[in-house]
Amino acid sequence: MDLNISQLCASCGKPVDWGSEALPLCSECRQRGLTPSHWEQPSPSPSPSPRPPWNLSAALTVLLFFMLAMWFIPAFAIGIWAELKGLSITPTNVEQLMRNPQANLVGIISVFGVHVLTLFIAWTVVTGWERRFTEVIDWSWHRRFRFSHALITVALLYATTWILDFFLEGAETDFDKLLRTSQAVRIAVSVLAVVSAPFVEELVYRGIIYPAVEARFGRLIAILTVGGVFALVHFPQYWGSMLILVSLTILSFVLTAIRAYTGKLLPCYIVHLLYNLVGVTLILTGYGLTV
Repeated sequence: MDLNISQLCASCGKPVDWGSEALPLCSECRQRGLTPSHWEQPSPSPSPSPRPPWNLSAALTVLLFFMLAMWFIPAFAIGIWAELKGLSITPTNVEQLMRNPQANLVGIISVFGVHVLTLFIAWTVVTGWERRFTEVIDWSWHRRFRFSHALITVALLYATTWILDFFLEGAETDFDKLLRTSQAVRIAVSVLAVVSAPFVEELVYRGIIYPAVEARFGRLIAILTVGGVFALVHFPQYWGSMLILVSLTILSFVLTAIRAYTGKLLPCYIVHLLYNLVGVTLILTGYGLTV
């Protein structure tokens, strides 16, 4: 009689006279103390993220609000500061005004306000005032991507930037000019980069935009779209340095790939936070590597 799967050793696959034994193991595997708990189960492939309770239009609305607020609110805040100082803003003195440490500090502080407003809008879209925020955005770790993996990822990202530095130009950028205006500005940028920026950016791009695009167009299009948009939005402040632009683009696609692989937002946030922590440490210690 042909052996079926129930008459094969569950560990090594050899034919076994199972009979009334509790476990389908051959005598050799039984002597080694193997049990079904030793069976190697293949890891399931990452499944697509569940369809989010918001649609693509709502996701794009959050993104548009975030982008416009990042442009208008700091400009508005600096305008009010200039008015209180009795300074007039004209096309001829804008560049000089942008070198003013106080003006830059006001602009940076106003970005915290942008982040708070964006968080409120995003919270409304995610929860609908009924759903649990952390559950909807998958704020948890994944068993295939833990904190140690995040550390390794950040180390590899900076190692890649170090290698690219031998081949790509690292010219001065508007961000570099901003950092040189004062120590207070550097501190404010550093606090912004580790306190609110990673969370709000990950929430908007990988937490809200990504699942909406994936549900509509599939995983590959979502990775390309979100990775590309996140990089492009950051290009203006780093324009002129091919090294930073390429490194930023790599970071963007790595973060988006982590979101696609794990289906979770927390790993993206931790990698982003650790990446910025290293960057601001280099800035505050005088190395000046931008984040």
